[in-house]
Amino acid sequence: MEKFFYTIVGNHTNTNDGVGRFLLAIVTFILIGGGAFWSLGSTNPPLDTVLCDPVKGDPAGTLAEWSVRGVIVNIRRSETNAVVEVRTPRWEPIDATDKMLIGISAYCIARGPDLRGSATIEGSGLEKLGTVIDGTWMR
Repeated sequence: MEKFFYTIVGNHTNTNDGVGRFLLAIVTFILIGGGAFWSLGSTNPPLDTVLCDPVKGDPAGTLAEWSVRGVIVNIRRSETNAVVEVRTPRWEPIDATDKMLIGISAYCIARGPDLRGSATIEGSGLEKLGTVIDGTWMR
């Protein structure tokens, strides 16, 4: 580290200038690294891309499983929209991740070729329990 410091600082006689140059080099390195990290973004694919992929996910199977468990009562579809009717008393104790999985799975079967669409989860009393718009889950 000392060799690196004196390579950046250069002159051994004026320490104040050297420390300033060293700190400037460190800040520049952090900013360049942070900018590169920010510009690359996340390498994880969006959740709906994974779940809607017929190889990696099975949206129809997921919905069928929750229907067998007595949570889903009915699924209504129109062009790029789906409404999933659920029994509210059975929906409420479900884990938040599973609720999102049901919503995204309904979106997968409803979305159009341009990947746009929506799915709404309706409870027994016709209350909205969740919505997926263009692959984004919203409670």
